[in-house]
Amino acid sequence: MLNRLASDEQVLCTPSRRDGVPAETEDSACASSCLRIQQAGVILQLPQVAMATAQVLFRRFWFVASIQRFNVRTVSVSTLLLASKIVEVPLRIRELLHVFDYLDGRCAGDVRDAVLTAEMQVLKRLGFHVHVELPYALMINYLQTMGMLYATIASKQAPNRVKCVQVAWNYLNDALQTPVYCLFPVHTIACTSIYLLTLENAWYEALALPLEPRPWWELFDTTQPELRVVGSHIMRLYATSAALSQSGVHP
Repeated sequence: MLNRLASDEQVLCTPSRRDGVPAETEDSACASSCLRIQQAGVILQLPQVAMATAQVLFRRFWFVASIQRFNVRTVSVSTLLLASKIVEVPLRIRELLHVFDYLDGRCAGDVRDAVLTAEMQVLKRLGFHVHVELPYALMINYLQTMGMLYATIASKQAPNRVKCVQVAWNYLNDALQTPVYCLFPVHTIACTSIYLLTLENAWYEALALPLEPRPWWELFDTTQPELRVVGSHIMRLYATSAALSQSGVHP
């Protein structure tokens, strides 16, 4: 089953933008909430599939609903609750709320009913289409196909080399803070995590992958323009985070 992707109309004008919310405000709210979902999942010791599923569902929701009409925090809690059921690692709502309160440094009080209501809204507005296909296994298979599963890459931050599969896995995790999982098929996202390994950045040296007789990404039915678009979303996330850190503002 394929992931349900946002339509061109939804991408060009989301419900939030129709309600007058600036694109930057919506993007920032979604990115920071996805980060919260990831952090909460780590504290709760959930598997990555649960956290990733929650973030994809959260992102999908805002292509059919406006942040002017729903509480972003409550929806983020509800999508993690829903994802825990989908992947069969159920959580107690009270425990989930305590973790979000801890991360936000405040107490939101008893909002159990609000979370359950938000969970139902997510289900209804997504038409109960909550299947989420993730790119992690594909990325591993692609590296294995190219004989690079155990390859390492030079780090600029540490003396030891780092496993390519771990760096690519991290790119896939970070991409959850962007809308790409709602815009592109998983095989393209998986390829992008590998493509980024071939580009030198502030953290890693470039990894050489074969371009002859044909570029490696063609083997996996992906084009370089697609890789560049998805990669730009991820790199923009890093650039925004760095700018916020330097200004003393934290998402």
